[in-house]
Amino acid sequence: MTKLVEKVQKQKNKIEELEEELQAAKIDLEANQIELELVRDEKNELLADMTENSKAEQEDILQSLTQDEVKQQNRKLRQAVNSIASQFEVEKAKVAKMTEV
Repeated sequence: MTKLVEKVQKQKNKIEELEEELQAAKIDLEANQIELELVRDEKNELLADMTENSKAEQEDILQSLTQDEVKQQNRKLRQAVNSIASQFEVEKAKVAKMTEV
């Protein structure tokens, strides 16, 4: 009979230990969830700041250029693209000649 009582007491002790571990795990989980929420809030604030700063920079750049300067920049970009395209065609022709041989 005493062995049965000892076995029951051991099981009760084990249950108490497991309940304590479970409670500690719940507390850790709650703490982690709070920390996760704080990190998400901080991330969202940073993204909003970055977006706002980016828009402000773009507006500043565009506002500082006159219409003629914008046209000039567009012309330069078109010339650069055309130059790259023509150089590509030259290189393409070279490769075609090399493969014919």
